[in-house]
Amino acid sequence: STDMCNIKAGSTITLEFHEEEDRGSRAIEGKHYGPCIAYLSKIEADGSPIGFFKIFEQGYDSSSKKWCIDDLNANDGQLEVTIPADIED
Repeated sequence: STDMCNIKAGSTITLEFHEEEDRGSRAIEGKHYGPCIAYLSKIEADGSPIGFFKIFEQGYDSSSKKWCIDDLNANDGQLEVTIPADIED
């Protein structure tokens, strides 16, 4: 995508995931269990990425016996991620 938004380092953002355009739907249907992973990249003036790096990963929680996808569905497709405070604005 060529869409960009300015977000300050250390901010918490909410990402939203849905299989369909209808935001009333579950994020991921069926038995598609797995982790949630978010990446960032510094960008050139034209929006071209300069190397991606991971800022978030949530997998399987053995104490609750749930995957991140279970939490994502329970939160209507929303996932809060904190942008690292030590990156350049």
